[in-house]
Amino acid sequence: MTDTTVARSTLDVLLAGDGQDAAFTAQVAAVMRRHLLVLRRNPALVADSLLGPVSLVLMFGYVFGGAIAGADIAAYRDSLIAGALVLTAGTSLVIVAGDTARDLRRGMTPRTLTMPVSRLAVLLGAALVQLLASVILYAVMLGVGTLTGWRWHAGVVSALGGLGLLVLFGFALTWLGIQLGLVIRDEQVIQQLASLILGGVLFSNAMVPVETMPGVARAIAELNPFSAVVSALRVQFGSGALPDGPWPLAHPILATVGWSVLLLLVFVPATTRRLARQG
Repeated sequence: MTDTTVARSTLDVLLAGDGQDAAFTAQVAAVMRRHLLVLRRNPALVADSLLGPVSLVLMFGYVFGGAIAGADIAAYRDSLIAGALVLTAGTSLVIVAGDTARDLRRGMTPRTLTMPVSRLAVLLGAALVQLLASVILYAVMLGVGTLTGWRWHAGVVSALGGLGLLVLFGFALTWLGIQLGLVIRDEQVIQQLASLILGGVLFSNAMVPVETMPGVARAIAELNPFSAVVSALRVQFGSGALPDGPWPLAHPILATVGWSVLLLLVFVPATTRRLARQG
């Protein structure tokens, strides 16, 4: 029995016969179960998200780090983990976009939409599974960071607050990823987004201090949403002082929450409307 067959059977059993009175939470749970079955049989889909962040931590921490940080290499390696975590959230966006496009191509999404199931439940189930996968990736990345010198200098509570901000921002990015998958509908094209996401994160303070950038590049990097999230994590982890700069860098925690809420307000209704037009 193929993965697609198992996934379809699970969804049919859980949703068939519920009619219009099907509980929203039961529908979300059914969709989540279907996505979890796919992930269990294709763990490489999640593991691939770690290759880029881990490679960058090793490359910048142990190859370029001396040229960038000089004698303060230990502190620099400590600060890299915030950037790597944000990059992990970015690559999760590409994964969920690819999954969404794949479901459209294989007919899973159109089949689901013929059932008495809420469009929002279909989307929320996919987003929550990606959130769970992302949390696992964050935990693995923190393990890598611990081996390379990362510590929660500001205490466990503050570090957990930083991780909460990361989860919120990553969850918001997931909805952007779903929208891209619904619009582009081509897995090969979506895979090219990985390089754009990598470029977006690198064009920030994730790996290199923005103070070393020329004028225009520095201004763009300071306003980059990824820079605000990285700065927020470093403040919460105690891996760096509150940076100077425009409002998003001077208030990175508020900026991170603001960007996350904005993404959710825009893309939750946008993806729901887009999916409704698929049915």
